[in-house]
Amino acid sequence: MGKNFVIIAGEEAGPKSNKMGGIWNVIHEEAHTLAALFDSGTLDTKEEKEILVAGPYYGHRGADWNRGLNRITSMEEFSPLHIGGVLQKSLESLEKSGIKVFTGEKPIGKNRVGYLQFQTSDFGKIRSTYMGKEMTLESRIKAEAYEHLGLDSLKYESMSNGPEYTHYLSLSYAISELIRLLVSSASEIAETEETTSIKGFSPCPGVSLHCHEFGVFYAPARLKNLVFR
Repeated sequence: MGKNFVIIAGEEAGPKSNKMGGIWNVIHEEAHTLAALFDSGTLDTKEEKEILVAGPYYGHRGADWNRGLNRITSMEEFSPLHIGGVLQKSLESLEKSGIKVFTGEKPIGKNRVGYLQFQTSDFGKIRSTYMGKEMTLESRIKAEAYEHLGLDSLKYESMSNGPEYTHYLSLSYAISELIRLLVSSASEIAETEETTSIKGFSPCPGVSLHCHEFGVFYAPARLKNLVFR
């Protein structure tokens, strides 16, 4: 059978060092509850399911848009993430595009919860191209958001909370790009491997995305426009 990915995303998602308010507790409990439900058989587990928590990575002091908290993400509480298949391929593709993802996992009963922390603080330095023009990845993200959804970043980034807006947009982009790659990688495997003829086989039956708070709401909007329209 293929694997289903259950992705829980949020600005505070990840290790406890990312905690900003009560949403961290909600995401933490949701991941643990889902793992326990899968473990007990309360939820249908005929297909393999992997729980992934997706959030930001603040690698040093000053990387956090919230200057008051100035969080630094610590991954010490996690063990290395065991990855393979479409997830590994998708993460490698993200790395090649310049998006750094720090990973880890934590065992919950018979299951494990994977953690994906996206570093967005350097998006303004990473070179990229959009519509034939060379620019930074941050500029590309803003240009794409305007092109597809009419989101005027010039208006919002000039406000007092401009750094927060830019970070949220970048984090949402990174999360949605991972999911886009998961879906497209699975489609490529289905087209190129003879295993598609095996009864009941599907390389990636589904990706479920649960977004907490407005910080990552651009992710499903982008996916709807690029993948599911």
